[in-house]
Amino acid sequence: MLSGMVKEEEKEALRTDLIGLAAEYAPISIIGSGGNINKLFRLADKKDKKASLLPVESLREIYEALQALPAEQRIKQYKLKPDVIVPAAEIFLEVAMNVKATGIIVPTIGLSDGIIDSLYTQKMNTPVAPKVQ
Repeated sequence: MLSGMVKEEEKEALRTDLIGLAAEYAPISIIGSGGNINKLFRLADKKDKKASLLPVESLREIYEALQALPAEQRIKQYKLKPDVIVPAAEIFLEVAMNVKATGIIVPTIGLSDGIIDSLYTQKMNTPVAPKVQ
């Protein structure tokens, strides 16, 4: 997206798929994972920390504020590493709008940590068979 390599027909295909999913599975909740959504969540003024919920309207406000700044200023002011936050926010907004989500759940645990936690929980809840001698 940063270099303009995403074709409009690819974006349109994604929109079509998302709208189809929303029609079939409504209501849809979005779960965001990774550094970009975590940073956007931290930057949001209006959020539900307890529920780890970032309202789409709050995300839109952050997106517009960030987009209005030159890249160098965004990086410095918000302590960003690479400046991919604006396209990331754009993707989250696009998905949310097309599935008619009102918010994005932003768990405090990352995807890989969540998988490990899930596997550990499954293992701990599985009875251990006695060894046959």
